[in-house]
Amino acid sequence: MLRELSIRSFALINEVHLTLGPGLTALVGETGAGKSIIIDALAAALGSRVSGDLVRLDARKAIVEATFSIAADHPIHRLLAEHELAWDHADLIIRREIASSGTSRCFVNDTPTTATTVRQLAEHLMDFHGQHDTVGLMDTNLHRSIIDDVGGLHAERAQMKDLYLALRTAASRVDDLERRAAQAEQEQQRIAEAIEELRRIQPQPDEDLILNDTLKRAEATEELQQAASEAYTVLYDDALSAHAQIVQAIRHLEILKPYHAELAPLVQELHSAATSCREAAMAVSTFLDAEQLSAEELDQLRQRYRSLQRLSKLYGSVTEACAALDQLTAEEASLQVIDLDLEQARRELQAATDAAQHQADLLSTKRTQASKPLTLALQKTLSNVGMPAAIVEVQSTPAPLGPTGAEAIEFLFTANAGEPPRPLGKVASGGELSRFMLALKKVQAASVASSLVFDEIDTGISGKIARKVGEEMRMLAERNQVICISHLPQIASLAATMIRVEKRDVEGRAQVSAEEIASTDMVVEVAKLISGEDVSEAALQSARELMSIVPTGA
Repeated sequence: MLRELSIRSFALINEVHLTLGPGLTALVGETGAGKSIIIDALAAALGSRVSGDLVRLDARKAIVEATFSIAADHPIHRLLAEHELAWDHADLIIRREIASSGTSRCFVNDTPTTATTVRQLAEHLMDFHGQHDTVGLMDTNLHRSIIDDVGGLHAERAQMKDLYLALRTAASRVDDLERRAAQAEQEQQRIAEAIEELRRIQPQPDEDLILNDTLKRAEATEELQQAASEAYTVLYDDALSAHAQIVQAIRHLEILKPYHAELAPLVQELHSAATSCREAAMAVSTFLDAEQLSAEELDQLRQRYRSLQRLSKLYGSVTEACAALDQLTAEEASLQVIDLDLEQARRELQAATDAAQHQADLLSTKRTQASKPLTLALQKTLSNVGMPAAIVEVQSTPAPLGPTGAEAIEFLFTANAGEPPRPLGKVASGGELSRFMLALKKVQAASVASSLVFDEIDTGISGKIARKVGEEMRMLAERNQVICISHLPQIASLAATMIRVEKRDVEGRAQVSAEEIASTDMVVEVAKLISGEDVSEAALQSARELMSIVPTGA
Protein backbone atom coordinates (compact mmCIF):
# COMPACT_ATOMS: atom_id res chain seq x y z
CA MET A 1 0.00 0.00 0.00
CA LEU A 2 1.20 3.51 -0.85
CA ARG A 3 1.62 5.22 2.52
CA GLU A 4 3.34 8.49 1.68
CA LEU A 5 4.04 10.53 -1.44
CA SER A 6 6.45 13.47 -1.40
CA ILE A 7 6.87 15.68 -4.46
CA ARG A 8 9.28 18.59 -4.82
CA SER A 9 9.96 20.90 -7.80
CA PHE A 10 7.97 18.70 -10.18
CA ALA A 11 6.17 20.56 -13.02
CA LEU A 12 3.92 23.15 -11.30
CA ILE A 13 4.42 21.63 -7.86
CA ASN A 14 6.78 23.38 -5.48
CA GLU A 15 6.34 20.92 -2.62
CA VAL A 16 3.58 18.46 -1.74
CA HIS A 17 3.55 15.78 0.94
CA LEU A 18 0.62 13.38 1.13
CA THR A 19 -0.17 10.67 3.63
CA LEU A 20 -2.45 8.03 2.21
CA GLY A 21 -4.41 5.25 3.81
CA PRO A 22 -6.34 2.17 2.77
CA GLY A 23 -9.69 2.25 1.02
CA LEU A 24 -10.82 4.69 -1.66
CA THR A 25 -9.00 8.01 -1.96
CA ALA A 26 -10.37 10.64 -4.34
CA LEU A 27 -8.36 13.51 -5.79
CA VAL A 28 -10.76 16.39 -6.40
CA GLY A 29 -10.47 19.90 -7.70
CA GLU A 30 -11.37 22.04 -10.65
CA THR A 31 -10.54 20.99 -14.18
CA GLY A 32 -6.94 21.97 -14.83
CA ALA A 33 -6.10 22.19 -11.14
CA GLY A 34 -3.23 19.70 -11.58
CA LYS A 35 -4.68 16.44 -10.31
CA SER A 36 -3.03 14.48 -13.11
CA ILE A 37 0.33 16.04 -12.20
CA ILE A 38 0.11 14.20 -8.86
CA ILE A 39 -0.41 10.91 -10.71
CA ASP A 40 2.34 11.76 -13.21
CA ALA A 41 4.75 12.39 -10.35
CA LEU A 42 3.86 9.04 -8.78
CA ALA A 43 4.37 7.32 -12.13
CA ALA A 44 7.75 9.06 -12.47
CA ALA A 45 8.82 7.75 -9.07
CA LEU A 46 7.88 4.26 -10.25
CA GLY A 47 10.09 4.35 -13.32
CA SER A 48 8.08 5.96 -16.12
CA ARG A 49 9.92 7.96 -18.78
CA VAL A 50 10.86 11.48 -17.72
CA SER A 51 12.50 14.55 -19.20
CA GLY A 52 14.07 17.75 -17.92
CA ASP A 53 10.86 19.62 -18.81
CA LEU A 54 9.25 18.09 -15.72
CA VAL A 55 11.58 20.03 -13.42
CA ARG A 56 10.01 23.21 -12.07
CA LEU A 57 11.49 26.38 -13.51
CA ASP A 58 14.49 27.75 -11.57
CA ALA A 59 14.99 24.38 -9.82
CA ARG A 60 18.05 22.20 -10.33
CA LYS A 61 16.16 18.96 -9.95
CA ALA A 62 12.82 17.44 -9.09
CA ILE A 63 12.49 14.76 -6.41
CA VAL A 64 9.59 12.35 -6.01
CA GLU A 65 9.57 9.81 -3.18
CA ALA A 66 6.97 7.09 -2.68
CA THR A 67 6.85 5.07 0.53
CA PHE A 68 5.05 1.73 0.53
CA SER A 69 4.06 -0.52 3.40
CA ILE A 70 4.55 -4.12 2.35
CA ALA A 71 3.71 -7.31 4.16
CA ALA A 72 6.41 -9.80 5.10
CA ASP A 73 5.00 -12.37 2.64
CA HIS A 74 4.66 -9.93 -0.28
CA PRO A 75 6.09 -11.43 -3.51
CA ILE A 76 8.13 -8.27 -4.10
CA HIS A 77 10.61 -9.42 -1.44
CA ARG A 78 11.95 -12.07 -3.83
CA LEU A 79 12.48 -9.49 -6.55
CA LEU A 80 14.18 -7.13 -4.11
CA ALA A 81 16.55 -9.91 -3.08
CA GLU A 82 17.35 -10.74 -6.71
CA HIS A 83 18.42 -7.13 -7.28
CA GLU A 84 20.25 -6.94 -3.92
CA LEU A 85 17.84 -4.27 -2.70
CA ALA A 86 16.40 -6.11 0.28
CA TRP A 87 16.39 -4.65 3.80
CA ASP A 88 14.76 -5.42 7.12
CA HIS A 89 12.26 -2.52 7.33
CA ALA A 90 8.53 -2.75 6.81
CA ASP A 91 8.57 0.26 4.47
CA LEU A 92 9.82 0.26 0.90
CA ILE A 93 11.03 3.68 -0.25
CA ILE A 94 11.42 4.46 -3.94
CA ARG A 95 12.92 7.81 -4.95
CA ARG A 96 13.43 9.43 -8.34
CA GLU A 97 15.62 12.47 -8.85
CA ILE A 98 15.22 14.26 -12.19
CA ALA A 99 17.80 16.83 -13.23
CA SER A 100 16.87 19.82 -15.37
CA SER A 101 19.33 18.49 -17.96
CA GLY A 102 17.02 15.50 -18.46
CA THR A 103 19.06 12.85 -16.66
CA SER A 104 17.56 11.02 -13.72
CA ARG A 105 18.54 8.67 -10.91
CA CYS A 106 16.49 6.01 -9.15
CA PHE A 107 16.91 4.78 -5.58
CA VAL A 108 15.27 1.89 -3.77
CA ASN A 109 15.80 1.91 -0.02
CA ASP A 110 18.51 4.54 -0.63
CA THR A 111 20.37 2.14 -2.95
CA PRO A 112 20.94 3.38 -6.53
CA THR A 113 19.30 1.26 -9.21
CA THR A 114 17.91 1.52 -12.73
CA ALA A 115 14.53 2.74 -13.94
CA THR A 116 14.01 -0.69 -15.52
CA THR A 117 14.39 -2.36 -12.13
CA VAL A 118 12.00 0.14 -10.55
CA ARG A 119 9.41 -0.57 -13.24
CA GLN A 120 9.70 -4.28 -12.48
CA LEU A 121 9.09 -3.57 -8.80
CA ALA A 122 6.19 -1.25 -9.63
CA GLU A 123 4.35 -4.07 -11.37
CA HIS A 124 3.98 -5.66 -7.92
CA LEU A 125 3.03 -2.43 -6.17
CA MET A 126 0.62 -0.38 -8.27
CA ASP A 127 -1.62 -0.73 -11.29
CA PHE A 128 -2.26 2.49 -13.21
CA HIS A 129 -5.29 3.08 -15.38
CA GLY A 130 -5.43 6.37 -17.26
CA GLN A 131 -8.35 7.81 -19.16
CA HIS A 132 -6.73 6.74 -22.42
CA ASP A 133 -5.78 3.22 -21.35
CA THR A 134 -9.02 1.76 -22.69
CA VAL A 135 -7.30 1.95 -26.09
CA GLY A 136 -5.19 -0.95 -24.86
CA LEU A 137 -8.31 -3.08 -24.79
CA MET A 138 -8.16 -3.09 -28.59
CA ASP A 139 -4.96 -5.14 -28.39
CA THR A 140 -5.92 -8.81 -28.28
CA ASN A 141 -2.51 -9.66 -26.80
CA LEU A 142 -3.75 -7.90 -23.67
CA HIS A 143 -6.79 -10.19 -23.61
CA ARG A 144 -4.54 -13.25 -23.48
CA SER A 145 -2.39 -11.69 -20.74
CA ILE A 146 -5.48 -10.91 -18.65
CA ILE A 147 -6.64 -14.52 -18.77
CA ASP A 148 -3.16 -15.71 -17.83
CA ASP A 149 -3.03 -13.25 -14.91
CA VAL A 150 -6.46 -14.17 -13.59
CA GLY A 151 -5.85 -17.88 -14.12
CA GLY A 152 -2.48 -17.73 -12.36
CA LEU A 153 -0.80 -19.17 -15.45
CA HIS A 154 2.47 -17.26 -15.19
CA ALA A 155 4.58 -20.40 -14.64
CA GLU A 156 2.89 -22.23 -17.53
CA ARG A 157 3.38 -19.25 -19.81
CA ALA A 158 7.04 -18.89 -18.80
CA GLN A 159 7.57 -22.57 -19.55
CA MET A 160 5.81 -22.11 -22.89
CA LYS A 161 8.25 -19.34 -23.74
CA ASP A 162 11.26 -21.46 -22.75
CA LEU A 163 10.05 -24.45 -24.75
CA TYR A 164 9.39 -22.30 -27.80
CA LEU A 165 12.87 -20.82 -27.51
CA ALA A 166 14.29 -24.36 -27.40
CA LEU A 167 12.21 -25.18 -30.47
CA ARG A 168 13.58 -22.18 -32.37
CA THR A 169 17.13 -23.12 -31.37
CA ALA A 170 16.58 -26.67 -32.63
CA ALA A 171 15.01 -25.36 -35.85
CA SER A 172 17.95 -23.03 -36.39
CA ARG A 173 20.38 -25.95 -36.05
CA VAL A 174 18.37 -27.98 -38.57
CA ASP A 175 18.35 -25.05 -40.99
CA ASP A 176 22.11 -24.69 -40.63
CA LEU A 177 22.75 -28.38 -41.18
CA GLU A 178 20.37 -28.46 -44.15
CA ARG A 179 22.27 -25.59 -45.76
CA ARG A 180 25.53 -27.38 -45.12
CA ALA A 181 24.11 -30.64 -46.46
CA ALA A 182 22.95 -28.89 -49.64
CA GLN A 183 26.50 -27.62 -50.14
CA ALA A 184 28.16 -30.79 -48.86
CA GLU A 185 28.37 -32.64 -52.18
CA GLN A 186 30.06 -29.74 -53.93
CA GLU A 187 32.22 -29.08 -50.90
CA GLN A 188 33.19 -32.73 -50.63
CA GLN A 189 34.28 -32.71 -54.28
CA ARG A 190 36.41 -29.61 -53.73
CA ILE A 191 38.03 -31.00 -50.58
CA ALA A 192 38.63 -34.40 -52.18
CA GLU A 193 40.39 -32.76 -55.14
CA ALA A 194 42.50 -30.63 -52.79
CA ILE A 195 43.47 -33.67 -50.69
CA GLU A 196 44.28 -35.69 -53.82
CA GLU A 197 46.52 -32.91 -55.13
CA LEU A 198 48.37 -32.55 -51.82
CA ARG A 199 48.85 -36.30 -51.50
CA ARG A 200 50.03 -36.53 -55.12
CA ILE A 201 52.54 -33.69 -54.80
CA GLN A 202 53.54 -34.54 -51.22
CA PRO A 203 55.13 -31.17 -50.55
CA GLN A 204 57.78 -30.77 -47.87
CA PRO A 205 58.27 -27.66 -45.74
CA ASP A 206 60.31 -25.01 -47.64
CA GLU A 207 60.76 -27.42 -50.55
CA ASP A 208 60.05 -24.66 -53.06
CA LEU A 209 62.94 -22.57 -51.73
CA ILE A 210 65.36 -25.48 -51.92
CA LEU A 211 64.16 -26.47 -55.41
CA ASN A 212 64.49 -22.89 -56.63
CA ASP A 213 68.19 -22.89 -55.70
CA THR A 214 68.66 -26.28 -57.40
CA LEU A 215 67.02 -25.04 -60.61
CA LYS A 216 69.17 -21.92 -60.68
CA ARG A 217 72.31 -24.05 -60.49
CA ALA A 218 71.06 -26.61 -62.99
CA GLU A 219 70.11 -23.97 -65.51
CA ALA A 220 73.61 -22.37 -65.15
CA THR A 221 75.65 -25.64 -65.37
CA GLU A 222 76.98 -25.08 -68.94
CA GLU A 223 78.07 -21.54 -68.16
CA LEU A 224 79.74 -22.70 -64.97
CA GLN A 225 81.63 -25.50 -66.74
CA GLN A 226 82.88 -23.08 -69.41
CA ALA A 227 84.15 -20.71 -66.75
CA ALA A 228 85.83 -23.58 -64.90
CA SER A 229 87.54 -24.80 -68.10
CA GLU A 230 88.91 -21.39 -68.91
CA ALA A 231 90.08 -20.92 -65.34
CA TYR A 232 91.84 -24.31 -65.40
CA THR A 233 93.59 -23.47 -68.69
CA VAL A 234 94.74 -20.05 -67.51
CA LEU A 235 95.99 -21.47 -64.24
CA TYR A 236 97.68 -24.71 -65.35
CA ASP A 237 96.74 -26.45 -68.60
CA ASP A 238 98.61 -24.31 -71.19
CA ALA A 239 102.15 -23.37 -72.19
CA LEU A 240 101.31 -19.80 -71.34
CA SER A 241 99.42 -20.66 -68.11
CA ALA A 242 100.27 -18.87 -64.94
CA HIS A 243 101.90 -22.02 -63.56
CA ALA A 244 104.10 -22.43 -66.63
CA GLN A 245 105.14 -18.78 -66.61
CA ILE A 246 106.04 -18.92 -62.93
CA VAL A 247 108.09 -22.11 -63.42
CA GLN A 248 109.99 -20.50 -66.30
CA ALA A 249 110.68 -17.42 -64.16
CA ILE A 250 112.04 -19.64 -61.41
CA ARG A 251 114.47 -21.26 -63.84
CA HIS A 252 115.89 -17.89 -64.86
CA LEU A 253 116.19 -16.70 -61.29
CA GLU A 254 117.96 -19.89 -60.23
CA ILE A 255 120.72 -18.91 -62.70
CA LEU A 256 120.99 -15.47 -61.12
CA LYS A 257 120.71 -16.60 -57.48
CA PRO A 258 124.38 -17.76 -57.06
CA TYR A 259 125.52 -14.26 -57.96
CA HIS A 260 122.80 -12.42 -56.13
CA ALA A 261 122.02 -13.96 -52.77
CA GLU A 262 119.23 -11.44 -52.08
CA LEU A 263 117.07 -13.22 -54.75
CA ALA A 264 116.74 -16.38 -52.68
CA PRO A 265 113.60 -15.29 -50.75
CA LEU A 266 111.95 -14.17 -53.98
CA VAL A 267 112.61 -17.54 -55.59
CA GLN A 268 111.05 -19.22 -52.56
CA GLU A 269 107.88 -17.09 -52.90
CA LEU A 270 107.60 -17.98 -56.57
CA HIS A 271 107.78 -21.67 -55.69
CA SER A 272 104.81 -21.11 -53.30
CA ALA A 273 102.90 -19.24 -56.02
CA ALA A 274 103.44 -22.09 -58.46
CA THR A 275 102.08 -24.51 -55.89
CA SER A 276 99.00 -22.28 -55.33
CA CYS A 277 98.32 -22.13 -59.06
CA ARG A 278 98.52 -25.90 -59.32
CA GLU A 279 96.20 -26.44 -56.31
CA ALA A 280 93.66 -23.88 -57.58
CA ALA A 281 93.68 -25.59 -60.98
CA MET A 282 93.03 -28.95 -59.35
CA ALA A 283 90.07 -27.51 -57.37
CA VAL A 284 88.57 -25.96 -60.50
CA SER A 285 89.00 -29.20 -62.41
CA THR A 286 86.34 -30.87 -60.23
CA PHE A 287 83.71 -28.60 -61.83
CA LEU A 288 84.73 -29.85 -65.27
CA ASP A 289 83.37 -33.31 -64.45
CA ALA A 290 80.13 -32.12 -62.67
CA GLU A 291 77.08 -34.16 -63.65
CA GLN A 292 74.83 -32.14 -65.97
CA LEU A 293 71.05 -32.70 -65.75
CA SER A 294 69.34 -33.87 -68.86
CA ALA A 295 66.69 -31.74 -70.51
CA GLU A 296 64.05 -34.21 -69.32
CA GLU A 297 65.28 -34.07 -65.73
CA LEU A 298 65.41 -30.29 -65.82
CA ASP A 299 61.84 -30.18 -67.17
CA GLN A 300 60.64 -32.44 -64.33
CA LEU A 301 62.20 -30.12 -61.76
CA ARG A 302 60.53 -27.13 -63.38
CA GLN A 303 57.11 -28.86 -63.38
CA ARG A 304 57.41 -29.73 -59.68
CA TYR A 305 58.46 -26.16 -58.88
CA ARG A 306 55.37 -24.85 -60.69
CA SER A 307 53.20 -27.26 -58.68
CA LEU A 308 54.74 -26.04 -55.45
CA GLN A 309 54.20 -22.41 -56.49
CA ARG A 310 50.49 -23.17 -57.11
CA LEU A 311 50.17 -24.67 -53.64
CA SER A 312 51.90 -21.61 -52.20
CA LYS A 313 49.33 -19.31 -53.84
CA LEU A 314 46.42 -21.46 -52.63
CA TYR A 315 47.53 -21.88 -49.03
CA GLY A 316 49.90 -18.96 -48.43
CA SER A 317 53.09 -20.99 -48.49
CA VAL A 318 54.27 -24.53 -49.16
CA THR A 319 54.73 -25.01 -45.40
CA GLU A 320 51.09 -24.02 -44.79
CA ALA A 321 50.01 -26.33 -47.62
CA CYS A 322 51.65 -29.20 -45.71
CA ALA A 323 49.62 -28.29 -42.60
CA ALA A 324 46.40 -27.91 -44.64
CA LEU A 325 46.29 -31.60 -45.43
CA ASP A 326 45.32 -32.52 -41.84
CA GLN A 327 42.65 -29.80 -41.72
CA LEU A 328 41.15 -30.82 -45.06
CA THR A 329 41.11 -34.44 -43.96
CA ALA A 330 39.19 -33.46 -40.80
CA GLU A 331 36.72 -31.38 -42.85
CA GLU A 332 36.20 -34.28 -45.20
CA ALA A 333 35.40 -36.54 -42.24
CA SER A 334 33.01 -33.90 -40.84
CA LEU A 335 31.16 -33.63 -44.15
CA GLN A 336 30.89 -37.39 -44.36
CA VAL A 337 28.92 -37.47 -41.09
CA ILE A 338 26.76 -34.38 -41.77
CA ASP A 339 23.83 -36.55 -42.78
CA LEU A 340 23.98 -38.29 -39.42
CA ASP A 341 24.09 -34.92 -37.63
CA LEU A 342 21.15 -33.69 -39.68
CA GLU A 343 19.12 -36.77 -38.88
CA GLN A 344 19.83 -36.32 -35.15
CA ALA A 345 19.00 -32.59 -35.32
CA ARG A 346 15.68 -33.36 -36.99
CA ARG A 347 14.82 -35.81 -34.23
CA GLU A 348 15.67 -33.16 -31.62
CA LEU A 349 13.54 -30.60 -33.47
CA GLN A 350 10.59 -32.96 -33.53
CA ALA A 351 10.98 -33.61 -29.81
CA ALA A 352 11.16 -29.85 -29.12
CA THR A 353 8.11 -29.25 -31.30
CA ASP A 354 6.15 -31.98 -29.54
CA ALA A 355 7.09 -30.57 -26.11
CA ALA A 356 6.12 -27.03 -27.12
CA GLN A 357 2.87 -28.18 -28.71
CA HIS A 358 2.02 -30.22 -25.62
CA GLN A 359 2.62 -27.17 -23.43
CA ALA A 360 0.54 -25.01 -25.80
CA ASP A 361 -2.32 -27.52 -25.56
CA LEU A 362 -2.03 -27.59 -21.77
CA LEU A 363 -1.98 -23.79 -21.66
CA SER A 364 -5.01 -23.62 -23.94
CA THR A 365 -6.92 -26.02 -21.69
CA LYS A 366 -6.09 -23.98 -18.58
CA ARG A 367 -7.03 -20.76 -20.34
CA THR A 368 -10.37 -22.25 -21.24
CA GLN A 369 -10.85 -23.25 -17.60
CA ALA A 370 -9.91 -19.73 -16.45
CA SER A 371 -12.12 -18.04 -19.05
CA LYS A 372 -15.47 -19.19 -17.69
CA PRO A 373 -15.20 -17.76 -14.16
CA LEU A 374 -13.56 -14.65 -15.65
CA THR A 375 -16.44 -13.96 -18.04
CA LEU A 376 -19.00 -14.61 -15.29
CA ALA A 377 -17.21 -12.21 -12.93
CA LEU A 378 -16.98 -9.58 -15.67
CA GLN A 379 -20.66 -9.93 -16.51
CA LYS A 380 -21.61 -9.61 -12.84
CA THR A 381 -19.62 -6.40 -12.42
CA LEU A 382 -20.87 -4.99 -15.73
CA SER A 383 -24.41 -5.69 -14.61
CA ASN A 384 -23.70 -3.81 -11.38
CA VAL A 385 -22.53 -0.76 -13.34
CA GLY A 386 -25.59 -0.50 -15.56
CA MET A 387 -25.16 -3.17 -18.21
CA PRO A 388 -27.49 -5.98 -17.06
CA ALA A 389 -27.67 -7.49 -20.54
CA ALA A 390 -23.89 -7.55 -21.04
CA ILE A 391 -22.42 -10.79 -22.32
CA VAL A 392 -18.69 -11.45 -22.37
CA GLU A 393 -17.17 -14.41 -24.15
CA VAL A 394 -13.61 -15.49 -24.81
CA GLN A 395 -12.98 -16.52 -28.40
CA SER A 396 -10.02 -18.80 -29.00
CA THR A 397 -8.85 -19.56 -32.52
CA PRO A 398 -5.90 -21.72 -33.62
CA ALA A 399 -2.74 -19.79 -34.44
CA PRO A 400 0.81 -20.72 -35.39
CA LEU A 401 2.81 -22.05 -32.46
CA GLY A 402 4.61 -19.19 -30.75
CA PRO A 403 6.11 -18.11 -27.40
CA THR A 404 2.63 -17.57 -25.91
CA GLY A 405 1.03 -20.75 -27.22
CA ALA A 406 -0.86 -21.77 -30.32
CA GLU A 407 -4.03 -19.72 -30.16
CA ALA A 408 -5.30 -16.21 -30.68
CA ILE A 409 -7.57 -14.97 -27.89
CA GLU A 410 -10.07 -12.13 -28.06
CA PHE A 411 -12.83 -10.82 -25.83
CA LEU A 412 -16.25 -10.74 -27.44
CA PHE A 413 -18.78 -8.35 -25.96
CA THR A 414 -22.30 -7.07 -26.25
CA ALA A 415 -24.15 -4.70 -23.94
CA ASN A 416 -27.51 -5.12 -25.65
CA ALA A 417 -30.03 -7.92 -25.29
CA GLY A 418 -30.57 -9.90 -28.48
CA GLU A 419 -27.26 -8.81 -30.00
CA PRO A 420 -24.57 -11.47 -30.47
CA PRO A 421 -21.20 -10.82 -28.85
CA ARG A 422 -18.64 -9.26 -31.19
CA PRO A 423 -15.00 -8.15 -30.87
CA LEU A 424 -14.79 -5.76 -27.91
CA GLY A 425 -12.90 -3.05 -29.76
CA LYS A 426 -15.49 -2.88 -32.52
CA VAL A 427 -18.73 -2.64 -30.56
CA ALA A 428 -18.01 -1.00 -27.16
CA SER A 429 -18.51 2.74 -26.70
CA GLY A 430 -16.12 4.92 -24.66
CA GLY A 431 -18.27 4.67 -21.54
CA GLU A 432 -18.68 0.93 -21.98
CA LEU A 433 -14.91 0.50 -22.37
CA SER A 434 -14.33 2.45 -19.16
CA ARG A 435 -16.71 0.21 -17.25
CA PHE A 436 -15.26 -2.90 -18.90
CA MET A 437 -11.80 -1.79 -17.76
CA LEU A 438 -13.06 -1.27 -14.22
CA ALA A 439 -14.55 -4.75 -14.26
CA LEU A 440 -11.22 -6.17 -15.43
CA LYS A 441 -9.31 -4.33 -12.73
CA LYS A 442 -11.70 -5.68 -10.13
CA VAL A 443 -11.18 -9.25 -11.33
CA GLN A 444 -7.41 -8.79 -11.60
CA ALA A 445 -6.98 -6.91 -8.33
CA ALA A 446 -6.23 -9.98 -6.25
CA SER A 447 -3.44 -11.18 -8.55
CA VAL A 448 -1.90 -8.01 -10.00
CA ALA A 449 -1.19 -5.34 -7.36
CA SER A 450 -2.28 -4.15 -3.94
CA SER A 451 -2.85 -0.53 -5.02
CA LEU A 452 -4.76 0.78 -8.04
CA VAL A 453 -4.80 4.23 -9.59
CA PHE A 454 -7.71 5.39 -11.75
CA ASP A 455 -7.15 8.63 -13.62
CA GLU A 456 -10.64 9.81 -14.70
CA ILE A 457 -12.11 6.37 -15.31
CA ASP A 458 -15.50 8.09 -15.19
CA THR A 459 -15.03 9.39 -18.76
CA GLY A 460 -18.20 8.91 -20.78
CA ILE A 461 -20.53 8.12 -17.87
CA SER A 462 -22.84 10.11 -15.60
CA GLY A 463 -25.93 9.89 -13.38
CA LYS A 464 -26.91 6.51 -11.97
CA ILE A 465 -24.24 4.70 -13.98
CA ALA A 466 -21.58 6.90 -12.42
CA ARG A 467 -22.90 6.01 -8.98
CA LYS A 468 -22.77 2.32 -9.75
CA VAL A 469 -19.19 2.70 -11.01
CA GLY A 470 -18.32 4.49 -7.78
CA GLU A 471 -19.90 1.72 -5.72
CA GLU A 472 -17.80 -0.88 -7.54
CA MET A 473 -14.68 1.16 -6.88
CA ARG A 474 -15.67 1.45 -3.21
CA MET A 475 -16.10 -2.31 -2.94
CA LEU A 476 -12.82 -2.85 -4.78
CA ALA A 477 -11.20 -0.56 -2.22
CA GLU A 478 -12.27 -2.91 0.57
CA ARG A 479 -9.53 -5.28 -0.61
CA ASN A 480 -7.17 -2.94 -2.42
CA GLN A 481 -6.04 0.60 -1.93
CA VAL A 482 -7.70 2.66 -4.68
CA ILE A 483 -6.68 6.18 -5.67
CA CYS A 484 -8.85 7.93 -8.23
CA ILE A 485 -9.28 11.25 -9.99
CA SER A 486 -12.93 12.04 -10.58
CA HIS A 487 -15.05 15.03 -11.50
CA LEU A 488 -18.28 13.24 -10.60
CA PRO A 489 -19.93 13.73 -7.20
CA GLN A 490 -21.50 10.27 -7.49
CA ILE A 491 -17.99 8.76 -7.26
CA ALA A 492 -16.17 11.27 -5.06
CA SER A 493 -18.87 11.03 -2.40
CA LEU A 494 -17.95 7.41 -1.79
CA ALA A 495 -14.30 8.12 -0.95
CA ALA A 496 -12.98 7.35 2.51
CA THR A 497 -10.30 10.00 2.01
CA MET A 498 -10.43 13.11 -0.14
CA ILE A 499 -7.48 15.21 -1.32
CA ARG A 500 -8.10 18.68 -2.68
CA VAL A 501 -5.81 19.75 -5.53
CA GLU A 502 -5.61 23.46 -6.29
CA LYS A 503 -3.70 25.67 -8.66
CA ARG A 504 -3.13 29.31 -7.75
CA ASP A 505 -0.71 32.12 -8.46
CA VAL A 506 2.07 32.55 -5.93
CA GLU A 507 4.25 35.60 -6.51
CA GLY A 508 3.24 35.67 -10.15
CA ARG A 509 3.81 31.94 -10.81
CA ALA A 510 1.33 29.10 -11.06
CA GLN A 511 1.68 26.60 -8.26
CA VAL A 512 -0.17 23.34 -7.60
CA SER A 513 -0.85 22.29 -4.04
CA ALA A 514 -2.59 19.25 -2.54
CA GLU A 515 -3.83 18.50 0.93
CA GLU A 516 -6.16 16.07 2.62
CA ILE A 517 -9.62 17.42 3.35
CA ALA A 518 -10.97 17.02 6.86
CA SER A 519 -13.90 14.66 7.04
CA THR A 520 -16.14 17.53 8.12
CA ASP A 521 -15.28 19.45 4.94
CA MET A 522 -15.70 16.59 2.49
CA VAL A 523 -19.39 17.34 2.03
CA VAL A 524 -18.49 20.83 0.80
CA GLU A 525 -16.15 19.39 -1.84
CA VAL A 526 -18.84 17.03 -3.07
CA ALA A 527 -21.24 19.95 -3.19
CA LYS A 528 -18.74 21.87 -5.33
CA LEU A 529 -18.72 19.00 -7.81
CA ILE A 530 -22.51 19.32 -7.95
CA SER A 531 -22.95 23.09 -8.23
CA GLY A 532 -19.51 24.63 -8.73
CA GLU A 533 -17.60 27.00 -6.45
CA ASP A 534 -20.78 28.79 -5.36
CA VAL A 535 -22.13 26.11 -3.07
CA SER A 536 -25.86 26.30 -2.47
CA GLU A 537 -27.79 24.74 0.39
CA ALA A 538 -29.47 22.46 -2.13
CA ALA A 539 -26.07 21.27 -3.33
CA LEU A 540 -24.97 20.64 0.24
CA GLN A 541 -28.14 18.64 0.89
CA SER A 542 -27.57 16.60 -2.26
CA ALA A 543 -23.97 15.99 -1.18
CA ARG A 544 -25.09 14.79 2.25
CA GLU A 545 -27.56 12.41 0.66
CA LEU A 546 -24.89 11.01 -1.68
CA MET A 547 -22.48 10.51 1.18
CA SER A 548 -25.06 8.90 3.43
CA ILE A 549 -26.09 6.19 0.98
CA VAL A 550 -24.38 2.95 1.89
CA PRO A 551 -23.32 0.91 -1.19
CA THR A 552 -24.83 -2.54 -1.42
CA GLY A 553 -23.90 -5.59 -3.42
CA ALA A 554 -20.60 -7.27 -4.10
